[in-house]
Amino acid sequence: MKREIKKIISLCLFAALFTLTMCFSASVLPAKAATVSGSSRSSVSSSAQKKNLKKTVQDTAEVPEGPVNIVFLGDSNYSFGRESKNSVPEQTQIIMNGFFGRSARVYNLSIGGTTACMLPGANKLNETYDPAYLAKMNGICLVNLVNILTGKAAADPLYTEAAGVDYTQFTQENPSVDWFVLGYGTNDYNGGVLATGRSASKNTYESALRYSVMRLKKYYPKAKILLCAPIPNINAAAGWNGDLVDKGGGTLDRYADVCLDVAEETGVYSLDSHRNLGINTATAVDYLADGCHLNCAGRWIYALYISNSIVNN
Repeated sequence: MKREIKKIISLCLFAALFTLTMCFSASVLPAKAATVSGSSRSSVSSSAQKKNLKKTVQDTAEVPEGPVNIVFLGDSNYSFGRESKNSVPEQTQIIMNGFFGRSARVYNLSIGGTTACMLPGANKLNETYDPAYLAKMNGICLVNLVNILTGKAAADPLYTEAAGVDYTQFTQENPSVDWFVLGYGTNDYNGGVLATGRSASKNTYESALRYSVMRLKKYYPKAKILLCAPIPNINAAAGWNGDLVDKGGGTLDRYADVCLDVAEETGVYSLDSHRNLGINTATAVDYLADGCHLNCAGRWIYALYISNSIVNN
């Protein structure tokens, strides 16, 4: 029990220091070259930090009138924690509202197990997908969700059931979307689908991201888009690392690179959440629950980076 309390206190102190630093030392700009990075640290005094932080919050708070409406589309690393109200989207809202003084409203339309792309008819082992499974996953992949949100496809019952209250509220409130935050890639990687390729059928990770971004830009011209690279998959105890294993479509860091490349090509914002969250072989046990899903600490850190991206743009 004492150990858990110490861990929580340490996390809170780290989060506070991290957030103070990020506010004035990191700025996210469109394109790959300007992703959020926690590697640089300012050497200014504590009083100067408070001044800069106050100025950042005041400056950014003057921009919007009313809440910043943020729609999250992603896999289980955005949907995990939904029941306990500490998912990455919900933590983002808390940080935006409580620390940055920016009223935010999030709509978490993420579904665990989903891919960005339309799955092909066979996986990396050349075994045919179960037709029912294939239909289910393609019905709620990013490409089809974007088609639903832009009126090209009717809402899939599987999706509306899985997204639950958030989807219902989003459709009923029909908000003016300020940000779309997209986080996919882990399931594309695990499914062995190709990381690259300009496929008209949108069955590669690259083609799915590009299609989705361009369609959202067309139908939500005032909304900004943040593309987030897939987080690391590392289980040191079991001896596996997604950056070292190709499951048929490339190593996981290749998917991260493709995500950043698509952001640069399409002129949207990007977050290299594969490299800049501080998750590596030594720290994976602190931030990952099982090697591929974020734990509470990991979700908090991820939410800090996303909040910083939004507040500074």
